[in-house]
Amino acid sequence: MAANFKKIVMPGFMLIDDRKAKVFITITYCDDRLSIVGDIGPLRNGDALGSVGQIYDSIVVDEMTFVDDWTKDMLNDLLSVWRRWHLNDMRAGTWLQQQVLDAYFKDRERVADWYKEAVTYLHSVGLLEHLDYKFGSSWLFEPVPPYVIDFLRNLPDSKYKHFWDFR
Repeated sequence: MAANFKKIVMPGFMLIDDRKAKVFITITYCDDRLSIVGDIGPLRNGDALGSVGQIYDSIVVDEMTFVDDWTKDMLNDLLSVWRRWHLNDMRAGTWLQQQVLDAYFKDRERVADWYKEAVTYLHSVGLLEHLDYKFGSSWLFEPVPPYVIDFLRNLPDSKYKHFWDFR
């Protein structure tokens, strides 16, 4: 088991309403669970210029101004890890169910009732139950590979103060 850690990274800035907004990402790995959240332009008063939380779709990599140690490739890698491994202890499906759903929902607009559509689709392809597990009947755990943990642990720490960090 890898050692627990928490770190805040700040890959760069985005323009939000003509204001230069810092993009912070907080990575927490604790007891084999990975959590990643972000803040675009957090303000001292608790508000933010941009999105807060699961912001990976709000980060426009091509419009970022990167800080010293960061590159476009590094941020793209982080965003891929974020999408794939965030909340690895709360998987609604087996690996195969998840792969089939990822392919099915890829490049689609947001669905009003994602779970209902996922169940309907898995049923139609004979995968509602897989390995004696019915999709969505409990939360499954998927261990984060060591190379992913190493990648995250080795990202450059933020050189900027995050107003919301109360460690």
